[in-house]
Amino acid sequence: MLARRRSSAMQTNSATLAALRMPRASPMNSYQHFSFAAHTLSRLALRRNIYLAGVAMRLTRCVAVGCARLFDLQNRWPEPILGGDPQPSAPKARRTGRRRVNQQADHLEDDAAQAQLLAYAGDLRRAVALERERRREVEQAYLDAVSVLASAVEARDPYTGGHGARVSAYAVSLARVMCWSDTEVEDARLGGLLHDIGKLAVDDIILRKPGALEEVEWQQMRRHPENGAAILSRAPFLVRAAVYAHRHHERWDGLGYPDRHSGLAIPVGGRLMAVADAFDAMTSTRPYRPAMDPEHAAQEVARGAGSQFDPDMAQAFLVGLRDGRIVLPVPALDKLAA
Repeated sequence: MLARRRSSAMQTNSATLAALRMPRASPMNSYQHFSFAAHTLSRLALRRNIYLAGVAMRLTRCVAVGCARLFDLQNRWPEPILGGDPQPSAPKARRTGRRRVNQQADHLEDDAAQAQLLAYAGDLRRAVALERERRREVEQAYLDAVSVLASAVEARDPYTGGHGARVSAYAVSLARVMCWSDTEVEDARLGGLLHDIGKLAVDDIILRKPGALEEVEWQQMRRHPENGAAILSRAPFLVRAAVYAHRHHERWDGLGYPDRHSGLAIPVGGRLMAVADAFDAMTSTRPYRPAMDPEHAAQEVARGAGSQFDPDMAQAFLVGLRDGRIVLPVPALDKLAA
């Protein structure tokens, strides 16, 4: 029995010594060798004592960490770390010079690329500026054409000369009193200037009739807001101004035209234009009545708040008249102050 144990121990020690012989190969082979050796020591430790078992476990962890570091070094350096002869490296001065040449070449390429990008940016800015200028010219040409048409409408009715310009001024002033944005103020300006352009489709005899209109004539007159909105909607930059032409005859109480909208259902541009248009109409001479005094017209605006006009718009208009933000001719201001 004792001889059998000695023989088994000698075989185990021989296997252990064979496993501990480290070959000169790649890190992977070394890792496999170390792992096999640690495993053999573990088996030996289990047969001998607990102390060797702890040594084997620590050896296994050391093998894993050591081989991981070997793999990292092997990947970092072009020269082999394990096995083989290292390749001779180039002199330091030659490597430094080569690095400087490469850096200079990279700088030259970066400078050329940057100059090309700056040239592209300059061309793009010039193209955008040219396109904007062309767009402004087209818009101004269309606006001039529409303004000519609006002037033609006023020329057909000698009693409404300058009506569009005055309504536009009132609309801009009221929009500023209401703290509208610059874009909204510009829309109000265009809307006031062109709000009656739909009268191009109204017969001259109706426009110049000194007396009251008959029902058939009123039907044709009531269509001019819709006709004006259709004309303005054909130009993209006048689409927002079309609402002023379309809704400036709607009433807060729903008794206006063309659609009898009421209250907040009327777009805010239409509610603003209703006040500006009515005030200028009351203070202008018409075939069927003389011009109204500005003070009397202001009283009519106050009386129509909540029925004909949006009460907030009417109140803002009256406040603007009193504090001078809505400008009237000098004689009218003197009468209003008195």
